[in-house]
Amino acid sequence: MPLKPSDVLDAIRKITADLIEVDQARIVPTARWEDFGADRYDLFGILNGIQTHYRIKIPDDDAFEMATVGDLIAFVQAA
Repeated sequence: MPLKPSDVLDAIRKITADLIEVDQARIVPTARWEDFGADRYDLFGILNGIQTHYRIKIPDDDAFEMATVGDLIAFVQAA
């Protein structure tokens, strides 16, 4: 059964809010990571949380291509 984008977004919101102080309502598909003040280390923490949560592997090359929350949602759905 494919993952719904809203379910993936909920997981991203929780993981992101646990790592950096950001209002979960600001975490929307069109948001860029830097909109939350997330640096490269924060992004890797978020990606590690998603990998653990969904038991997937996000290659480093793909990680650098994920400029927005929506990019990560699309990757998780395709994985």
